[in-house]
Amino acid sequence: MATFDEQRKKAFDFCADATKQLVALSSAIVAFMVTFAKDFVTNVADDAKTYAYIAWGLHVVSIVLGVLVLLALTAQLEPKNPAASSPAAIPTIRGSAATYSWLQIVFFVLAMSVTAFFGWKAAHAPPPVASKEVVLEKKMDELRAEVDKLKSELGTITQTQATAQGDVRRQLAELISKVQKLRDELKPQKTRSMQKAPPGRQH
Repeated sequence: MATFDEQRKKAFDFCADATKQLVALSSAIVAFMVTFAKDFVTNVADDAKTYAYIAWGLHVVSIVLGVLVLLALTAQLEPKNPAASSPAAIPTIRGSAATYSWLQIVFFVLAMSVTAFFGWKAAHAPPPVASKEVVLEKKMDELRAEVDKLKSELGTITQTQATAQGDVRRQLAELISKVQKLRDELKPQKTRSMQKAPPGRQH
């Protein structure tokens, strides 16, 4: 195989360096977003999360294409069967290497565009708000925990602590009343949720 001149050698070097830069950028962006996914993805609206997942996928495809570019360049420099190659053949960055390189650039630009749109969407979209049903259930869980705690304290009170026992019983009765009140408020919420649910999901 014929040797190539300094200009062609620089073309190989520039192509490989550009490919490595894009691979490094995509890898860094994916690693950063995955590391801080709790802040960037978990606490945003569901429609914004979709763009984050799409951006990750596009970046991964760009990385894979970059690896294919480097492999294609290597194949040009060292073919599988040098004896079968034409003596006049000169290594070139065109062919499969150029195709993979263009695809890598396209997917990288798409990935950066979707990433930027995700950032804008996450910044302007309101965070997910818990429904009234979820809030009421959380309050009920807290009150149940307090009731269980008072019951355990009530069991340890001796007969000589009648005054303290009366206070605990009164607090326990108030908490039970609050739980019942929350349960009454929660029933209409569950009824409306069941009515809004598709027919196939109602039990």
